[in-house]
Amino acid sequence: MCAYVSRFDEEQVFEEDFENMKQKKERHIQYPLAFKVEVATFAEHHSQILAARTFSVSRKRVFEWLQLCKSKFAKGMK
Repeated sequence: MCAYVSRFDEEQVFEEDFENMKQKKERHIQYPLAFKVEVATFAEHHSQILAARTFSVSRKRVFEWLQLCKSKFAKGMK
């Protein structure tokens, strides 16, 4: 009987944690284009890592925004 009770308690805890995880679902942040351009410009003058730390975003985002700005400005120049 003790083994069953401990197993039941573990399952109950797991279900409660799962419900809490569903409620704490993270939302995606949509940054304005002006912010992306500012971060990309900063990264061009300094570095991607420094830009990520300064603006509290991931380095991956900085890289993506650099590519976005380069492609948009390249299209605008032609």
